[in-house]
Amino acid sequence: MALAGIDELLIGIDETVRMTLINPFNGSPCINRDTEENGWIDVMSDTSDAGAAYMRARNNRVLARGGRSATDEELQFENVEKAAALVTGWSLVAPIGSPINLAWSRATARELFGNRKARWMRDQVLEFSANLGNYRPTTSPDSSPMPSTISGSTGA
Repeated sequence: MALAGIDELLIGIDETVRMTLINPFNGSPCINRDTEENGWIDVMSDTSDAGAAYMRARNNRVLARGGRSATDEELQFENVEKAAALVTGWSLVAPIGSPINLAWSRATARELFGNRKARWMRDQVLEFSANLGNYRPTTSPDSSPMPSTISGSTGA
C-alpha cells in the first residue's frame, strides 16, 4: 500500500468534548446562578463518524438538487442538521444565568438549533466542532497545552 506508515497523519476523532456555553453578550461562560456551574454542550468533531455521516447525507441532498443553487432555507437546514448531528448532550444555561431544563435528544437539538433566536448556540457548536485543536489529546508528551478558544474548551 502506497500510504503505509501514515497513521500519525490521519485524524478522525470520535470522542465527545465538553464545550462551555459562552454568553454571546460578554464572551464569558454562561454560569448557572443556582449551582455556579458552567452551561455546556457535548460536541463531536467534524472528523468524527457522526460528522462523516452528516456530510454523506448533505452530499446526497446536494446531488438531488441537480444544478440548482441552494436556497437560504436549505442552507439554514444544513447548519441545523450538522449541529444536531454533532451534539451528544447538554446542560443549558441562559446568558442571564437561568438553568434551562431541556432534556437532550437529537430531535430537541434540531428544534432548538432551528430557532433563529438560538442561533448563537448553534454557531458555537459549529465553530467548536470545526476546530480540531479542541480535540487534541491531552496525555501525549508531544502535545502543547489546549488552546484557548472562544467556545471555552475544557478538553474533557
